[in-house]
Amino acid sequence: MPRFDMPPAHSAARPMIPGFAALALMMTWATAQAGAMMDYTPGLLREELSAGRKVLLIFTAPDCEDCRMQQTTIDDWHSGDRARAAVVSMVTIDWKMSQKDPLPKRLGVSGPGTLVLLAPEGELGRVSPGDGKAAVTALLKQALPPEG
Repeated sequence: MPRFDMPPAHSAARPMIPGFAALALMMTWATAQAGAMMDYTPGLLREELSAGRKVLLIFTAPDCEDCRMQQTTIDDWHSGDRARAAVVSMVTIDWKMSQKDPLPKRLGVSGPGTLVLLAPEGELGRVSPGDGKAAVTALLKQALPPEG
């Protein structure tokens, strides 16, 4: 005969372990989102900058050789250190689609293969098509907080 005065093993009598696991999972997800690659949507840039985040705008196109090199460099940097990657939001902008938005013109971007690093206080730097891997790496380092 079952005892009705004892909670079953799956009841709320043991909420601590599942609660902590859920909290840890949410914190991991939030940290991952901070450094996640996002597709551009109107309002996203304002939202990220208003939250105090640095934003790397990645203007790209499928047939852009520079874009592929830049993306490989960014992916290597991004996956190399999760904490480092979390300091900047990466926003990809399809060049063809961006022609319907005033953002490229406002930033003076003339084509795909351009990277623009923004902070709440303004532009920190940019890479133009043809600048090479070292320029991309240097731009990414500008996103990091000062050492010391």
